[in-house]
Amino acid sequence: MTRVDIVGITLYPWLDFAAAASVPADYLDPLLARIGSKPIAITETGWPAENLGGLNPPWETTESAQATYLTQLSGMLGGKPIRMVNWLFLHAMQDPGGSPTEWKLFGSVSVRDASGNPRTVYDPWLAFSP
Repeated sequence: MTRVDIVGITLYPWLDFAAAASVPADYLDPLLARIGSKPIAITETGWPAENLGGLNPPWETTESAQATYLTQLSGMLGGKPIRMVNWLFLHAMQDPGGSPTEWKLFGSVSVRDASGNPRTVYDPWLAFSP
């Protein structure tokens, strides 16, 4: 017999939507229908705040997009059995050299910029409680 106590989800809607405001409140519904009533842990989420390394992605990369995403996330998670939500990084990821794709994609999914200054989403994230 297999027992699952909690289901962990990595959630990056920016890979599906160009604008944070476009992420619908029912984005997780198909997945949640399969999971049922099991508690959920969002182990990684966030939205990029910068276009790093000349990637020029099809999704928006601004601090305001991060704040908008947090609003959308609240709508997606409302009323769901969420036990925890973790924004990917507190501090910006540093380029390890050579500007690898991972750094370009995820390096600015942080609530602080490369200088350590809080981004626009910082305070709303601290107050976030789905």
